[in-house]
Amino acid sequence: MDANWRRSARRERLEAGLRLSRRRGPGCERQPGRRPATAKNKIGAFPVVLIAAILAALGMLTGPAAGYASTPAAYPVTPFRMEYGAGFLEGSITWYARSIHTAGSVKAASAKKTAVFQGESPHCISSVEPRTASVGDTRDFAVDIPCDAPGGITIAYVELWDFDNSHLHRAICTRNGCTIRD
Repeated sequence: MDANWRRSARRERLEAGLRLSRRRGPGCERQPGRRPATAKNKIGAFPVVLIAAILAALGMLTGPAAGYASTPAAYPVTPFRMEYGAGFLEGSITWYARSIHTAGSVKAASAKKTAVFQGESPHCISSVEPRTASVGDTRDFAVDIPCDAPGGITIAYVELWDFDNSHLHRAICTRNGCTIRD
């Protein structure tokens, strides 16, 4: 047999819809309406799982759609305000799953004032984060306090101190509100 005859016989079997395989005998013919299994149209389980994993990872990187629980409006926010003379310390605490974000301002009217922030939970105690305003100045602040443990920060302490390190006011805050103490 010559090579051209084999090619033309193969082409004839393809056109007739017969399965091209080396097997001979009954069952080797192609089913009508089905394509022969080739590398072009055969998808295994691994590529499908890989594509699904990539799409899921991209969904996590791009963030959740609007209306889901992780939008900023879904996190509890606790406001606080402490006054001493003409000076004050005011702001709010945003409670995330494993951290808090405290933002606001401290004003020193007649003497330097320091705002001190600390977070606590049964699993961790944060370091003290001070922010100081000079006399006649108002200083804005933004403090992030992490706690990489289940439940995150459960109690936040916000304190106002005077220039001579005398304690003026203390707020003990939770997700439900703050209690101001002298």
